[in-house]
Amino acid sequence: MSIIRLIEIDDSLLQPPDQVTPAVHDCYRRLRRHRGPADVRHQLASARSAMIPPRSHRPLRIVLLGLGTVGLGVFRHLSARPDLFDVRHVVVRDISRHRDDGVPRERLSTNLWRAINEPADLVIELIGGVDPAADIVHAALLRGRSVITANKALIAARWEALAGYAHELQPRLRFSAAVGGAVPVLETIAQVARESAVTRVRAVINGTCNFILDELARHRTLQEAVILAQQRGFAEADPRIDLNGTDAAQKLCLIAHAAFGVPLSLDGVERNGIEDLAPDEVARAEACGWRIRLVATCERTAGWLHARVRPERLELTDYLAGARREENRVEVTTSTGANVRLAGRGAGRWPTALAVMGDVFDLLEDELALHEAVMAWE
Repeated sequence: MSIIRLIEIDDSLLQPPDQVTPAVHDCYRRLRRHRGPADVRHQLASARSAMIPPRSHRPLRIVLLGLGTVGLGVFRHLSARPDLFDVRHVVVRDISRHRDDGVPRERLSTNLWRAINEPADLVIELIGGVDPAADIVHAALLRGRSVITANKALIAARWEALAGYAHELQPRLRFSAAVGGAVPVLETIAQVARESAVTRVRAVINGTCNFILDELARHRTLQEAVILAQQRGFAEADPRIDLNGTDAAQKLCLIAHAAFGVPLSLDGVERNGIEDLAPDEVARAEACGWRIRLVATCERTAGWLHARVRPERLELTDYLAGARREENRVEVTTSTGANVRLAGRGAGRWPTALAVMGDVFDLLEDELALHEAVMAWE
């Protein structure tokens, strides 16, 4: 087996914004754009001296939709760089629940449509679900806004309508955070597919389930494990789409498009979750030298695309078996037999918030390049 690239997200990148310097942001931005065949382990120290230059013109005007676990993390990252970002509006369901979140009262709103009609350069959608998010995102794009989202359900369900905005020369729709938390899964897979034909992708891409499976192996009940995951910020109040495999299947739809260039609907993914696993089954597997993981697989054989999500008993030497707690791992196999592997934390506020910020900085870099080109032309 030939491993042509290894990307691991160092935990020192996944910090609250008061501990994140401009050099950290730049390190992550360059990490996402890594190209080349050499093995690499990205470390924070490799870019301590790199700085993102301040904008020479007005900050990017932003409307933030949603102030939940990830949304608040994104807001704090944006607020840490007032030279780059001006958060004009933050839309929430209940303003009274966010009085202590540090958002100026005059910028909080409950009106989605009013917010996206205000002058802005970028809308960040973090409300989740398909409705009303799909209509809001489409309306923002039609109004000329750029949109960044972590909403895999939306992208998977409405890909045909949104694909054109993602494939522009300077994409106005970006959704890297929809898969893998801070791990640059979609960007890396798309790059690998441009270099060589992808034959298979195997992945542990639900950090919530991974955390819960580790707790089941410690003889906790499913209910106890879910409560602990919620307390740690790794599980939503309603974790059903994680436990039944839907979340991983939605992500697999996006992976399939990046890897094989074909649309894959949620109905096209065979899926089984972990909700029916007995805790003693998980513990017994560990005792016998195996590890149970919720594995998402997409592979092309004889011209057919097969996609499934299911719990699998893995040998401990399997790369995916090494994913512990909330970590995600992805293994991409090409037609040459080479593997590309990715690993990093996939659940929680800071990993996903940093992934959103990666898209924000990609957009900012593209906009700055265009601005400089226009100035040079003039």
